[in-house]
Amino acid sequence: MKKLLFLTVFFLGMFSFLSQAQISEGGIPQSFKLNLSLKNVDFLNLPVPDLKQVYKEDDEIWEQQGQFRYAVSVPVDANLNNSGTWTELPNNQGRIWQLHLKSAGSLATGIYYNDFYLPIGARLFIYDPNHKYVLGAYTYKNNPENGLFANEMIPGDEVILELYLPSRLTGTPRLSISEISYAYKNTGFIAEKGIQASDYCEVNVNCSPEGDNWQDEKRGVARLSIKIGSNYYLCSGSLVNNTAQDCTPYLLTADHCGDGASASDFNQWIFYFNYEASTCSGTTGPTTNTVTGCTKKAEAANNVGTTSDMLLLELNSSPPSSYNVYYNGWDRTNNASPSGVSIHHPAGDIKKISTYTSSLSNYYNTHWLVYWASTANGHGVTEGGSSGSPIFNSSGLIVGTLTGGASACDVNGAGSGTGPDQPDIYGKVYYHWDQNGSTSAEQLSPWLDPNNNGVTQLSGMDCGSNPPVANFTADQTTVVVGSQVNFTDLSTNAPTSWSWSFNGGTPTSSSTQNPSVTYNTLGDYDVSLTVSNAYGSDTETKNLYIHVVDQLTTCDTLNYPLAGTPTIYASSGGGYVSGNNDYGDLAKANYFSQPSGYDEISSAYFWFYTATNSGSTQNVNFKIWADNSGTVGNVLANKYVALSDIVSDVSSNYITHVIFDTPVAITGPFYVGIELPQSAGDTLALVSNKDGDTNPGTAWEQWSDNSWYPFSSSSAWGINLALAIFPVVCPSGTGNSILTTETNDYLGIFPNPNNGHFDVTYISNNVEEFTLNLISIDGRIIYSEKITKTSPLFRKDF
Repeated sequence: MKKLLFLTVFFLGMFSFLSQAQISEGGIPQSFKLNLSLKNVDFLNLPVPDLKQVYKEDDEIWEQQGQFRYAVSVPVDANLNNSGTWTELPNNQGRIWQLHLKSAGSLATGIYYNDFYLPIGARLFIYDPNHKYVLGAYTYKNNPENGLFANEMIPGDEVILELYLPSRLTGTPRLSISEISYAYKNTGFIAEKGIQASDYCEVNVNCSPEGDNWQDEKRGVARLSIKIGSNYYLCSGSLVNNTAQDCTPYLLTADHCGDGASASDFNQWIFYFNYEASTCSGTTGPTTNTVTGCTKKAEAANNVGTTSDMLLLELNSSPPSSYNVYYNGWDRTNNASPSGVSIHHPAGDIKKISTYTSSLSNYYNTHWLVYWASTANGHGVTEGGSSGSPIFNSSGLIVGTLTGGASACDVNGAGSGTGPDQPDIYGKVYYHWDQNGSTSAEQLSPWLDPNNNGVTQLSGMDCGSNPPVANFTADQTTVVVGSQVNFTDLSTNAPTSWSWSFNGGTPTSSSTQNPSVTYNTLGDYDVSLTVSNAYGSDTETKNLYIHVVDQLTTCDTLNYPLAGTPTIYASSGGGYVSGNNDYGDLAKANYFSQPSGYDEISSAYFWFYTATNSGSTQNVNFKIWADNSGTVGNVLANKYVALSDIVSDVSSNYITHVIFDTPVAITGPFYVGIELPQSAGDTLALVSNKDGDTNPGTAWEQWSDNSWYPFSSSSAWGINLALAIFPVVCPSGTGNSILTTETNDYLGIFPNPNNGHFDVTYISNNVEEFTLNLISIDGRIIYSEKITKTSPLFRKDF
């Protein structure tokens, strides 16, 4: 199935849209799995540029503009309707669209779209005929707001595009290819053959000792693939920090790099992070850590002595934490540093480092003049493609961006004025700051110091790679002696190691992310988790969290609180993924495993995002289903609730509580959910968490043909999440002990009577803050706590 999503995230009762980084998700094309031949796939043999004319133009472009061109455009007019081959896959697996493109002689090929739109479930791959290089999968998360998109370059002159559509998704994707980029210069894409794009004296950034003290700074430097009309250029640049330290993805480069680019062109620039060899002698590196698109924030032309050749961009999306990037700091003083480095991508090659050991000097006040030093592993200089790269002072702060110069590995003849002993010039951050003009479009100041703090230096920082925050949950907290408890890590900020401590459990400790522990002794036990990554560690301890009893006399609410971020996904065609939609889904449900010691369901809570009652539906059927070999089976129980009551709950921000007429016996996994109203104008949609918060996902849906599919199925949505459904499970005969207050709120006490250990569950109607008092039989307050609820359902263990 299905559908384009708009993702809405809940923040304090408000809603906002969540942007996605322009990255691919991995995976294997369907044709690979089925070993399908390319023999009958539509083949477009594209024109070959006049390379003699192209090289002639290069000299002029370099002389007049200082831009390093490496590719030119080859026009394409191909879309899902006029090109490509559709193939129906066996066993109702959906279908694929494939298109084979070739422009003979291209060293590498990039795909550029003037309309790019993938519904959820669709997956796009790009690969070469030998299946050696594969890009993708690209998904709905890559959809740009303006439809303009571009893929990373793939080596070679032939590429195949493959779009997979699951069985129920038809007619909604849009892929329109307007051009390919034809790479006629080696820019590192054939480096695995031992041929580097840059000259022989360049020094890899991970050489020692040259790169030893610059491992943070290098992570901010990117290679820029620049589109200007029908031409493609290479430059370098760096992410930069700002005084708000809010991780806005600003990138600083040289203005001459983007001279002539339109707003549409900027949206198809590609930024390559971490394109570097891991060793000093390496010749290639990963090319898939990319972000597509940017907007221009400020610029100053390349006029030495007058303006400082500055271009500040904001990337369309922040590099994800998996890229491990660094937002470099800067120094806007006019102090000449005695030593430092520049980190750059000469000729578009893997990341290199050039070292200076003599002081920078002024060059017409707008620029720094630098001479490079010979080092242990070479004599790093700059080349075409290095333009815009940062030069760092001895404190690791950016003080300039490369405009150009005469440095080179070789002296190109007597009087040529080039060689390793010749200087380069870098536009000063000092001048970029506020001296190129009086408006925000000409200065760094308004962007990098948005609060006007007046600081002259700012350190770099990590964004997206922060110290982790520990958190966890258990599938049950009250268990019979000898029962197993399954713990789930909910920590944020990408921890890389886990250290659990289980007082009273077996084992007593664990280093796995999601351990299982058996409790064999009566008592109440603490659980502690310490998580760590390269940036720090954090510990969460839940005191008296696990209650081990000889027999269960208390009920438990499963899945509460909802793991991750409360979210709603909406379909482009109308409706909701977790409710009524344009595909006519009949029901939604969530899977649950039976917790040890619990054999009845007494009630369930349902958190709805929206509910409308403008049709003819009177009642909504809430159901419990048994499991049938891993899918939804027969109905165990149902309960009708007036749709108007649900509408009232939603409008008042209440959770809906459904109490089944009699406790429902369970003997294994089960599903709890709703039959959706089918009358025109009547709508329900449940809250879910965000894709990936629950992995594997537990949400299921029933299609209009009565078949059931998990949301995670490639035939359905292809997303992993849980619905906000919270069943109350009890030991046999315990009952629900629900009290109804005068304001129609719900107060649940489990069990009642009790032996001193019990749970209180409170569902609010109108009340957002209250005081919970426990009063002894003689009238004394033995416990009091002021509660501010963060959701309609409040629960506390005693």
